[in-house]
Amino acid sequence: MNCPVSRHVLRALGVALLALLGGCAGLEFGRAEIDLEPPPDQIASLRTGVDDLSSCLSSLGAPTLVQTDENGRDFILTWSWLSQSDWGFFFSLPLSDAFNASLNYADSSWRPQRLRLVFDPAWNLKGVLTESPRD
Repeated sequence: MNCPVSRHVLRALGVALLALLGGCAGLEFGRAEIDLEPPPDQIASLRTGVDDLSSCLSSLGAPTLVQTDENGRDFILTWSWLSQSDWGFFFSLPLSDAFNASLNYADSSWRPQRLRLVFDPAWNLKGVLTESPRD
């Protein structure tokens, strides 16, 4: 019966298996969260013209940044958070006493996101803006 896998593939798998047994290969995974996203249901419940600073802070907690708009009239409160995930692998194969062949690969994805609330001078909610990176 013919084997559907070529000898080259089997040989490469054998070398990879030997490298794993010899401790010359590895995988790395990581995940990090910096600050937490405000609860989406709390964001969805915000109502412009109805909510004020007190109700927004009660729902969302403290913002990351407070600033005024370019005219210095309205106030902008910003909540920002970041999700990061990364992974990678490495492989090293001794060729002689003095030389190794090695391969390293890593990939990382960052997803910064922001929620901005715009308030008028009386601290009434004027606008809700969400920002996230394009995929």
